[in-house]
Amino acid sequence: MNLKFKATLQKEWILLDDKIIYGGSEILLTDIESVDLMFKSSVGSNGLINIVANGKKVRLIYPDKSKENAEKALVYLLDNCGTEEEKLKYKKKLEYKRSTQDVKDEINTLPYKSVWGTRKEVSELPTILGEDEHIKALTSGLTDGKTWLIVCTTKRILMLDRGMIGLTLIDTPLDRINTITHTKGLLFGKISITDGATTRAIENIPNKTISFFADTVNNEVEVYKRNKNTFTTQVVNDVSPADELIKYKQLLDMGALTEEEFDIKKKEILGL
Repeated sequence: MNLKFKATLQKEWILLDDKIIYGGSEILLTDIESVDLMFKSSVGSNGLINIVANGKKVRLIYPDKSKENAEKALVYLLDNCGTEEEKLKYKKKLEYKRSTQDVKDEINTLPYKSVWGTRKEVSELPTILGEDEHIKALTSGLTDGKTWLIVCTTKRILMLDRGMIGLTLIDTPLDRINTITHTKGLLFGKISITDGATTRAIENIPNKTISFFADTVNNEVEVYKRNKNTFTTQVVNDVSPADELIKYKQLLDMGALTEEEFDIKKKEILGL
């Protein structure tokens, strides 16, 4: 096994038989506790595989041109590191596709929205959205003289432009969003989204959707980051009492703890 992946502006990673080389560091497969396909790649959009190794979440990002090798890598990781539940979840994601009507119904529930001039872009959403990914805000505007659809989901910000030669998709995970600002004119306004060193401006957005979109993005970013931190804390703290006792017993045997100190820790762990 020797599969290399490098998406633009992202860390390179290489999957070998027994480890992953990630941005110059090594992650042993035996240290991987969890494997999850967050979303598949599509034309103009990277795919994302999340792993947890030694209690830390690592984002394995791959470009769409490497999707076949990425599928091989994911299957290999699941076979060697994944649980049965994770394997079943991946199988469901492969088979899953949102229906067009389902997406339209979700859009219609939004209190403020604009899809003007983006019928083709809206039709692309069923193939892009993940099984547990939902639309929270949506509007349309101009960038570089073209009409784009801008979508805030529970996982990312999507910018779509369906042209004559195919789909252009800019995909920004919520935890990469630094700021979102907006201004209003008489009828139309402007939203600027900053991701790291990159700021993308979308103009000619109907005023009625601007505040709702910006407020929704800020709220979803906060919720996403809070859930991410909670998940990481749970992974780090997911140690059984038996594991804790073994650790302190080893310290006792090494002479690093006294019998009295070991008994105190034992009572704390067992809740005595």
